[in-house]
Amino acid sequence: MRKLKFKIWDSIAGVMYEPFELKYFTGGMAEHYEYLQFTGLTDRHGKEIYEGDVMKTDAKVHQNCEVKFHQGVFGIIAGDSRHYPLRDFTKCGT
Repeated sequence: MRKLKFKIWDSIAGVMYEPFELKYFTGGMAEHYEYLQFTGLTDRHGKEIYEGDVMKTDAKVHQNCEVKFHQGVFGIIAGDSRHYPLRDFTKCGT
């Protein structure tokens, strides 16, 4: 079974909190926190991919796209509304 890992974006403080493993849940969710789930995948450089990460490809079309959970799978939904597999992309930044 894969681990449930998340990183949290705090929209008020403008801070991204480091990934953590969810072992149990004991409270409510603050409205200004955005919980970004680990996809269970890594990019071609071994970096963990989380929901909301910005990905890039070498192709001239869809160079920077966001990871989304759509129809039961994580992938890239590009400007043309098509769903692309993560394996074709590399994570931007850290």
